[in-house]
Formats: sequence, structure tokens, C-alpha cells
Amino acid sequence: MTIFDDLGKTLNDVAAATADMLGDLAETAKVKTTIVSEKHEMEALLAELGRTVYEARKDNLTEDSDNPSDVLCRKILEKEEKIAELEAREEEMKAKEEA
Repeated sequence: MTIFDDLGKTLNDVAAATADMLGDLAETAKVKTTIVSEKHEMEALLAELGRTVYEARKDNLTEDSDNPSDVLCRKILEKEEKIAELEAREEEMKAKEEA
């Protein structure tokens, strides 16, 4: 029975090592998932910050300011104007189609 005892001990050792390894893998996966979640939340906060800064600054922009946030705000205003023009064009096209 010594062979069976040795085999049983070996199997128990392998099972314990496998359980430890699986536990480590699960912990690593949990940490990675938490990192992704935290990064996602941070990106959402950065976007909210950007919208807040934009809304606060858009009405007081000067054309000659080199301030990076002013430059970005002017670009966003240009995009808003372009989108408004395109939406108006789209409405005109829909009206023509309906007529």
C-alpha cells in the first residue's frame, strides 16, 4: 500500500498546488477587471470635466487666445456649428422627400 499512499500524497500535493494557482489566477483576473473599471470611471470623469470646462468657457472665448483649453473650445464650437448646418440640410432633404 505504500505505492498507493505515495500516489495519494502526490495527488493531494498536485491538487493543492492547482488550487493555489487557480486562486492566484482568479485574484489576478479580479485585479485586472477592477483596473479596467477604474479606468472607465476615470475616462467618464475626464469627459464630464471637459464638458464642464467647455460650458463655462464657450461664451467668453477670444479668437487670439493660445490657451489650450480655449483652442479646444473653439474647435468644439466649430463642430457644433458644422453639425447644426448638417442637421438643417438633413431636414431640408427630408422635407423635399416628403413633398
